Parts: sequence; C-alpha cells; structure tokens
Amino acid sequence: MKVGILTFHRAENFGASLQVYALQQYLKSLHLNAIILDYRCMFMEHHYDIFNPYILFSRWNFFKTIPIYMNRLSMNKSMRQKHNMFQNFRQEHLKMSGSFKHIKYDLGYDAYIVGSDQIWRPMLTNGVNDIYFLNFPMAKHARCISYAASAESTSFPELRKHKKEISIFLNQFNAISVREKDLQIELSSYTQNPIKICVDPTFLLSKLSYEKLAIHHKLNNYILVYHLFETHEGSVLADKIAQKEGLRIVEIHSAIRKYHSNNGHIHIDVFGPQEMLGWIIDAKIIITTSFHGLVLSLILQKNVWIVDEGQNNRLSNLLKMVHLERRMISDSSGYHEDDFIDYLKVNDLLQQQINYSKNFLKVALNINGK
Repeated sequence: MKVGILTFHRAENFGASLQVYALQQYLKSLHLNAIILDYRCMFMEHHYDIFNPYILFSRWNFFKTIPIYMNRLSMNKSMRQKHNMFQNFRQEHLKMSGSFKHIKYDLGYDAYIVGSDQIWRPMLTNGVNDIYFLNFPMAKHARCISYAASAESTSFPELRKHKKEISIFLNQFNAISVREKDLQIELSSYTQNPIKICVDPTFLLSKLSYEKLAIHHKLNNYILVYHLFETHEGSVLADKIAQKEGLRIVEIHSAIRKYHSNNGHIHIDVFGPQEMLGWIIDAKIIITTSFHGLVLSLILQKNVWIVDEGQNNRLSNLLKMVHLERRMISDSSGYHEDDFIDYLKVNDLLQQQINYSKNFLKVALNINGK
C-alpha cells in the first residue's frame, strides 16, 4: 500500500521534524510504502526565510519591528547553519515525494494521512488550507485519514467562520483522530464521523530509536532549559537548581538572536533534530516550554519540569494523560526537589495510549491483521 503523509515537515522545529520521522518509520514497520508529500506551504516556509520582509508588517508598531528585522539579518550565518542542519536531516532520514505547491490531479496513493502537528491551526497556514483537509483530486478507493491533528483552542473562532466548508471536508474522511480533547469536542459538531484522540507520532517509536538517532555532545552534568517561547522563569528555576546541585546550565533557544548574559549560562540556538535529541538525553534535568520538549523527555525518561501558567492545552492535556499535572509550574516556587517521576507508572499509562493509537492507524488503513 502506498501512503502519502501531509504535515509540517519543512518547519525548522525539532518537534515537527521528529513527529513526521516517527510516523513514517512506524508506517514502514507495517510494511507500507510511506512517502512524505513535499507540499510547499509557502506561508509557513516564509517564517524561516532569513530575508523575510513580512516580519516588518507582522506587528502594529512598524518601528518596533525594524530592530527585530535588522537583528535577524545580522544572524544570517547562524540561520543558514540551522537551515542546513534541518535540510540535511530531511535528506538523510525522510523519504519524500517531489515538491509541489498545488495538487491538481490524482497523485496515485492508496491512502493519505494528514497530521500530526498543528495542521488545522489557520494562523499557521494563512487561513483554512484545504490541502491539509485532503481536499484535492484522488482515486475513489483512496482512504482519507487524520492522525493526531492539532489546533490550539485560540483557533476555534476562526475555524467556526469556515464551519460549513470544514464540515464538508471532514465528512469525506474515512477516519479522524486529533491530539487534544478540546479539539475533539470542538470538531464533533462539524461532522457525523467519530473523532478519536491519538498520541503524537513521536510516541510511536521507542526510547532506543531516539537514542540511536541522537548526536551527542561533550558536555555533561548540566540542566537543559529549552525555550520554545522565552521565559525568564525557566532561567531563574535553572539557577535555583544549579546552585544546589552544582550543575551547569545550557539554554537552547528556538529563535536565533543575540543573547547577552553574564550569568555563565551556555546559550545555543543553532541545532538540528538529532543535536537536540543529544542535549535532551545527556541532561540531568530539563526545564521547557515546548510540547515536543516534554514529549521527548517522557519518552527518554528524564526529570522534566514545564514552565507555563496552564494556558497551553497541548502541554496540559499530555501531563494530565500521564498524571503529571504537578510538573507544570508558573515559577521556581512550584519546584520540589524530592518530587520524582515514577516512570513505571508513566510508561504504563503511555503504553495504553500508544497501543490505542497504533490500532487506530491499522484499522484506518485496513491492515488490522498485521
């Protein structure tokens, strides 16, 4: 069976890269010919362009964005290095189709899987993008599946504006699954098709798979602070722990910019998916604002803390699933050094959801007997 995967595979974000890698690897383990459709969503790709003038007009105050844009230009070399690392990962580890910007004819696949990641979040796709709802020419026998599709609850008002057309799209699916409970509830009024909840694709691979993929570093005995969104609280918490435990602090930033720090922290903003895995594996403690930072920390059984005020539904949903809500804190006062994660219990809870999700894919693809 030839299966096409549609997702954010070109986002220069380690979670986006690993989730599509994991989904493709799992489908390959089922003896399927899984190919990532190299759809070029230019609106998303422009976000990573070094000379993207849209940044100048992305905020109300034009003059405040000028320094941001000039700083971005000054980081030209670092941005190119990071871009090349992600490009190399795609070339070496992902099996992709030829590139295209539109789908005007049947691509010849037996099934199409859209997801995971926030492919149904309009602000990331310049409105409701019907390609991510599998609305394009295909054979009558082709199966349409969403796997762990996601959208923040802040997207719901925009989705509701397009409810009629989205309903038409969803009613044509053979199987629908999303990643978060609130998205399941929201979309339940859009379609008569049942909507399931499945885990992020990164959970479909084992701890050993990621350990083999990782690129390690020479540094050890450190706390890793991974900022998907910059938080002062995460750095303060790291300082608090480091002073007590005698550890160094490595701060990894998703955005490339100049970091002026006299606190002795190591700041890193040039990395690829494999390098990020290495930093996570070798860390003693992880503090993060990132969903996939949490996901990989759980898979790799790390001592992880989430700095957030509980407003990120992706993080809170996952923590609730594994009964670790207490690991989400708003500042250093919520940290307790004697609070350890019982990974025997966590792995048992995760495995139940992983088995359910794998079975969802098998049934959706009509290969339940394998």
